[in-house]
Parts: sequence; structure tokens; C-alpha cells
Amino acid sequence: MTQFEIADLTNSTLEVVAAFQDNYATHISILLTLIFGFCAVSYVAGKKLTTFQVMLASFMFLVASLLQTMWIISWITLSLDRLTELTQLNPDALSRGMTGVVTSWASSWVLRALAISIWLLGIVAPLVFMWSVRHPKTK
Repeated sequence: MTQFEIADLTNSTLEVVAAFQDNYATHISILLTLIFGFCAVSYVAGKKLTTFQVMLASFMFLVASLLQTMWIISWITLSLDRLTELTQLNPDALSRGMTGVVTSWASSWVLRALAISIWLLGIVAPLVFMWSVRHPKTK
């Protein structure tokens, strides 16, 4: 490949990665909206809802949140894969520090598992909050 082709491929890849990042930023916003919306409903109307309404709201929240989390993980994985390919093709395409971060993140299943665990904890926390609103501790 010529230097021009490598530069063109580098720029194209960075544009694709930027589009991927825009997509997962959108899904993160949607997920945070779902989480805080469910917490608000839990706080305001949690005790007044019937068991069926709570189960339905919880089920809908859980499904929507898991779908958003799946999309976040998919877009981040695609983004990291493209950046890894880019650093293999042109090691100078990213700054030296960024290259190490991308390759260590993309190859580390521990970091990916930690990120997934944090997102899943963010989904479970509002469900626990709803439970605590509906079943307050009495002294």
C-alpha cells in the first residue's frame, strides 16, 4: 500500500469509529434516561402501584435496559475492533498512549467483563430501589 492509501484508510476508519461512538453515546443516554425514569416512578408512585403494575413496569424496564446495554456493548466492541485494526495497519495513526490503551482494552476480557458488570449493576440498582420503596423496613 502506498502512503496515501494508508492515510486514506486511516481517515476512513477514524470516521467510522466516530460514528460508532456517536451511536453508543446515544444508547448510553437512552439507558440513563430509562434508569432515572424508573427510579422517579418508583419514588413517586411505587407504593400506590398494584403488584401487576410493578411487575409490568419492572419487566418493561428490564427488557429495554438489557437491549440498550446490548447495543452499547456491541457498538463499543465494534469501535475497539476497528481501532485495533487501525493500529495494526498504521501504528502511528493514534498517539502512542492511545494505541496501548486500545490494544490492552480490546484484548482484555477482564476489562470487558468489568464494564459489562458495571452496566448490569446499573440496571439492577433501580429494581432494588423499587423493592425498597414497596417494602420499607419498619423499626
